[in-house]
Amino acid sequence: PRDDSPRGERSSLGVQDEVEKFLARNTVDERAAAALRSESGTAQRAVLDRGDLFDCLNPSAALMGRINVAKESAAAQHRSLLAPGGGNTPADKEAAAVAEEVEKFVGKNDVDFRAAAAFRAANPATQRAVLDRGDLHDCQNPSAALMGRINVA
Repeated sequence: PRDDSPRGERSSLGVQDEVEKFLARNTVDERAAAALRSESGTAQRAVLDRGDLFDCLNPSAALMGRINVAKESAAAQHRSLLAPGGGNTPADKEAAAVAEEVEKFVGKNDVDFRAAAAFRAANPATQRAVLDRGDLHDCQNPSAALMGRINVA
């Protein structure tokens, strides 16, 4: 059978199929699944390219973090195109690197949505100070520990 669908439409449908397979393989809550389904094909592709969530303590939170990274990355690219100098300053590159580390940290540590949001909203210097203290695996309440580290930093 011949496929007469436009190239972009076929590509978008392929990503949608991959999203559904990803959601079937990974145990996430309905809110996180709905969030991924509602994103653009570009954001979905960025999330899928990071792989499965099998080793994440909180797969739903990790998925939400990956979605936020994909959206922030797209927004940062847009801002850098509009900025004088193209957004390639050392400070821009450092902020982007820290933001990526923050998302990895949130994905690896079992923190709740509130703590993850506070960490993402902190300035890059605070984020760096928290990251430099290491993971929260030995903490009885990782979310409270993260909030404490943010407040101290």
